[in-house]
Amino acid sequence: MLDTGIKERLCAAVDDGFEAQLAFTSDLVKFASTRGNERGVQDCMADRLAAIGYEVDHWRISDEEIRDHPGYSPLTRDLDQAFNTVGVLPCESPVGRSLIINGHVDTVPAGPEEMWTRPPIEPVIDSGWMYCSAAGDMKSGLVAGLFAIDAIRAAGFRPGAEICVQFVIEQESTGAGTLACLQRGYSADLDVSRFDAAPISHLSGFSFVGQGAFPAQC
Repeated sequence: MLDTGIKERLCAAVDDGFEAQLAFTSDLVKFASTRGNERGVQDCMADRLAAIGYEVDHWRISDEEIRDHPGYSPLTRDLDQAFNTVGVLPCESPVGRSLIINGHVDTVPAGPEEMWTRPPIEPVIDSGWMYCSAAGDMKSGLVAGLFAIDAIRAAGFRPGAEICVQFVIEQESTGAGTLACLQRGYSADLDVSRFDAAPISHLSGFSFVGQGAFPAQC
């Protein structure tokens, strides 16, 4: 069981960083990162990771790099915007298990704007909920994972092994973004992702994560 003092320090760090977490979530949901339009949000993620000390891998995926994998599906789209962003937080003397946190930045189309009570990519917070397309699926989950690691570091601790955060594309269609990460050699002892049996960063039921077009709780 987690020591009470450690828990209090971590919770305090989460609370201290929450306004910044909320602001960054608001920044991300303003990107209409539908399939074929992911470059802008991925550039934003790469800049953020570099600014907070991650080693950043930011690359345009290609059909050639994944076509030999058994999970391959053809990328029948323009790949000009098809960027993945990965950040690695190294650990010089690992004593625990390495971790990958994986989530997707691509979103489904918002649909007819006249059916929305608010513009779909202009975040509004009302009664503790953020209303915006992709707030729940899954940009709040991406930010929650990233800021959880920030909180650990802000509380004066360091991860006991390497942490890798993966912001991928093509989840809504082929899965090519995560496949490209595998083909690029990224692996870890533990994986928290959309595709796990217990996909923490994509579940509703947590204090900050909604689902689909539903709002994210703040």
